[in-house]
Amino acid sequence: MRTTLAILTALLAATSLVAQNSSASTLINEFGLGCQGLGGRLTGGVVINSTVGMAYNAATGVLQVSVNNNTPIVAGESTATISEVHINFPNGAVTGATLNSQAGSGGATPAFTMSFDADSAAAPNPNAAGCLGDFNLTLSAGANGAGGIANPAATSIATANPVFGPVTFELQLTGPGTTGVDAEAIIATISQGSPSATSVALKWDGGGVQGQENGYVGSCDQCRTSIYTTGQTSIGSTFNLCATGGFGCHACIWISATPGPTIVQGVTIPVGFPIAAAWTLGNFGIGGTGNSQCISISVPNNSQLQGFEFYTANVTFNALNVQGYGFSPQFTVRIN
Repeated sequence: MRTTLAILTALLAATSLVAQNSSASTLINEFGLGCQGLGGRLTGGVVINSTVGMAYNAATGVLQVSVNNNTPIVAGESTATISEVHINFPNGAVTGATLNSQAGSGGATPAFTMSFDADSAAAPNPNAAGCLGDFNLTLSAGANGAGGIANPAATSIATANPVFGPVTFELQLTGPGTTGVDAEAIIATISQGSPSATSVALKWDGGGVQGQENGYVGSCDQCRTSIYTTGQTSIGSTFNLCATGGFGCHACIWISATPGPTIVQGVTIPVGFPIAAAWTLGNFGIGGTGNSQCISISVPNNSQLQGFEFYTANVTFNALNVQGYGFSPQFTVRIN
């Protein structure tokens, strides 16, 4: 879509307005990505199920990650536990993380350790999750699944010292974009270095009849995308407006001066019409393009723009198997 410089300078003189508190979640089950050659099942065809939730405070940079083990109870089998949790952060937004606390809902006291890698696209890559790629952050319970997260309803658990879920981890994030991301952007960002890249991955242990079935399984999300910003977004500065999302999904940022949603021929579009500007930025993960696509915005030094807001969303489709299109949630940007 053609845009004029006048439109851009008026619309893009802004600072991100992320909801101070945001939340998002994803499912991990047999319909997700796995490394065992059985879809999202463990070795031996064992079925697992988990919900991973995130709650983020953009004002403080505190992220809470809640991990539930909802694996079905099967008579005569041990119920698998979760020994590793792998997550990502929008590229360029988070450069540091600290594990503040962890709390379970029963059983043993959780004692997960954290490993953080600010650049999962470059070696070394300490946070690999099997075939699912390299992640920014890993929470690990220890060897052989000991201390892993268990379904509190399980009647047989093979791994030692289980912690009954949900288990909540509190992380302190730092970096140039912690005020410009929300929970949706965090949970939409995929791992690096694999065609099976995924946003969240879990390592499972101790499942099946002998309590020996295991494996890595990733999120069930299909072309989930989101918008975020990095850098100083004040008047006279330059910042990045970015899209992040699933492997092979398309990045096309739309900008409007009016909020959504807008319904057009039965399709709900998150921003208002008309669209004032748009950028097509390629596909996430394909050909080494990475898990984020950004445009650099120079903010005019014009105090009259203070208080102006604009509204953004990413339009996406799966470039590897085009079957319709979708949208990210609306992301609002304004001057401080």
